[in-house]
Amino acid sequence: MRLLIMGPPGAGKGTQAVALARRVQGPHISTGDIFRTHVQQQTGLGTTARRYIDAGEYVPDDVTNAMIKERLAQGDAGDAFVLDGYPRTVDQLHTLDVDGVGQVDEVAGRIHGAVQSAAGVKANLLGGTSAVRSESPSGG
Repeated sequence: MRLLIMGPPGAGKGTQAVALARRVQGPHISTGDIFRTHVQQQTGLGTTARRYIDAGEYVPDDVTNAMIKERLAQGDAGDAFVLDGYPRTVDQLHTLDVDGVGQVDEVAGRIHGAVQSAAGVKANLLGGTSAVRSESPSGG
């Protein structure tokens, strides 16, 4: 089973993702962990991400998407995984849903259908509202 967890900071996503990953017998894939690994290993993507992180800015979708694609291509993320912290933007959702990265079981399509507006996008999930930030390539 392929799952994703969304919610505000401090809501317990990481805690729940670890437990769910054990249950589905797949990896807990956290964008924060992926960013830290790339930065520590000084990969090309990590060097790019670090510039944004150090400036207190969001890492651009193209960098985040490339890191997620790379991580999901690893053997342990075949039939089961839990995504924590991804997708956060409409572009990331598009990459996950349309481009075939991971193809989260049925959830990506339902989230895409719940997207309400391009500026300040909100997705209504399981009876609650979770904010998803929409950004233009220029960061605006």
